[in-house]
Amino acid sequence: SHPWLPRRHRTVIQIGINKKGESPLRHSPAPRSGSATTTNTSSETKKTQTTFVHISKRTPYGGLWTRKTQRYLEARVSAYDVIGLGVSTLDILALVDHFPAGEEIQRAHDMALQGGGPVATAIVALARLGARTAMLDAVGGDWRGRLICDELSREGVDTAHLRHHNECSSATACVLVERRTGARTIVYLPGSTPELSPDDLGPGLIESARILHLNGRHWEACLAASRRARAAGVRVSFDGGADRYRPEMRQLLPLTDIAIVARDFAARY
Repeated sequence: SHPWLPRRHRTVIQIGINKKGESPLRHSPAPRSGSATTTNTSSETKKTQTTFVHISKRTPYGGLWTRKTQRYLEARVSAYDVIGLGVSTLDILALVDHFPAGEEIQRAHDMALQGGGPVATAIVALARLGARTAMLDAVGGDWRGRLICDELSREGVDTAHLRHHNECSSATACVLVERRTGARTIVYLPGSTPELSPDDLGPGLIESARILHLNGRHWEACLAASRRARAAGVRVSFDGGADRYRPEMRQLLPLTDIAIVARDFAARY
């Protein structure tokens, strides 16, 4: 009975909870096809409570399924608003007057050490706006990897699905930003962690989000996640940055719902 859910649709959603994990709803003794089930275990009672959300395409009054109804249900049964799949880096940023043209010593106006990477940055921004987010990536066991994980956690991003490789290093970038124009030049050192594989995407993980955001890194996992998202009705958002176009991206773009690309990427595509 959400206030902006149309009155004629309010009977579409039936939710029942009891201690035995059975739905007390009349004519709904157990979950059926088209139903979503979530469980919650109380630390005090140690008993499992099960919530059944039964969905029908039409209401008893003949009203049609609407986008508002779908958005309401998505918010009720999705574990995450957005899951990000990409490479998280540790960025060393320096604000300078000009880019070095040769050997020189230049005093910076400001410097910062913070997490980076296109997808990880977007996920942190969403977390700051109140979205439920998670990051999928492989990070090293070095000091850079620990800083990356700590910062994501502080920002409210779920890091439970990150893969840790203790003997590997994490990606690092030195970013010079020109003070007057905001132009950047980047020196990048990739990490030595292996790419995620489709097997690293746990059962039901991609399907637990409303949106999957990616940029083509962890390529095989990226394709598999996009296909799973499409099959489950999860929207796929793609970030195509400058100088990041590759011919194989043509396999990925048809699987996306939202494409955010640089002019350079669009022209080459």
